[in-house]
Amino acid sequence: MSSSFNIALVVEGVTDAIVLSGALDAILSDRNYIAETLQPDRNDHRARARGEGWGGVYRWCRKHGAAPGLARNPSLKSKQLIIIQLDADVAEKNYADIGVLDPEVNDLPCAHPCPPAVDTVNALETVVRRWLQHDPGDRGVICIPSRAIDAWMVPVFFPGDTDKLSNLECSGSLGRWLSSKQAGSLMRQSGKKNPRNYRSQQAELTRAWPRVKESCATAAVFEARVLDALKNEDPIEPPGD
Repeated sequence: MSSSFNIALVVEGVTDAIVLSGALDAILSDRNYIAETLQPDRNDHRARARGEGWGGVYRWCRKHGAAPGLARNPSLKSKQLIIIQLDADVAEKNYADIGVLDPEVNDLPCAHPCPPAVDTVNALETVVRRWLQHDPGDRGVICIPSRAIDAWMVPVFFPGDTDKLSNLECSGSLGRWLSSKQAGSLMRQSGKKNPRNYRSQQAELTRAWPRVKESCATAAVFEARVLDALKNEDPIEPPGD
C-alpha cells in the first residue's frame, strides 16, 4: 500500500462527508489520502443519533477544541488535516434549536444580507472558531459552503442553468428545488438525502470540480485552504511498509 495523507472529517451528516470526499478527489488528484469521519461517529449508534446536524459539529468542537486545543489534542495527533464543515444556513439558527439554552456566548443567529455570501460565511467561521476555544492551527480547515453544501452539486447536474448558477450561494430552498428536478432526485428521495445516491454521483462531482469552483466561491476557498494546510506535509507510510 502506498503512502497517504491522513484526513479527518467533522461534518453535519453522512452526505456532507461524501461531497467533501468528491472534492478532495479532485483537489488531491495526484495524491493518495485516507479520510475518516469523526463526526457523526458511525461506530457509536447513540452518538450518531444525537450527532447528526450542526448540533453534532458544535458539540464535537466544544469537546475536542478544549485545552490543549485542536492542534495539540493527542487523540488527533495522527491527523494531518482536520476538516470542520458547517453549512452557512446555520447562521440563521438559534442555540435553543439544539437544546443549548445557556451558551457561553450567544452569537447565533449571525446571518448577513446575501449577496454577498462571504459576509455570513465569515461571521459563522468566527462562531466556529469560538466553539473551538483555541486556534485550530495549520491542520484545521473550516469549510462553510453557502448556503448549503448541496450548492456544490448544482453545477454538476445543471451546468447550463445560468439563472440558478448566477446567484447560487445565496439561493434559498435549494433542497426543494433539487427535489423538483429529475437530476436532483438522484440525491434526494421523498425530500430526504440518500447517501447511496450521493456516493453514486461522487465521481461526477470530482470531474465537474472546476465548474463548481467557478460558481461557488466557498469551494475555491476550501481548495486553497486544503492545499495550504498540506503544503509542508508528507504522505504517511502505512504500518509495516
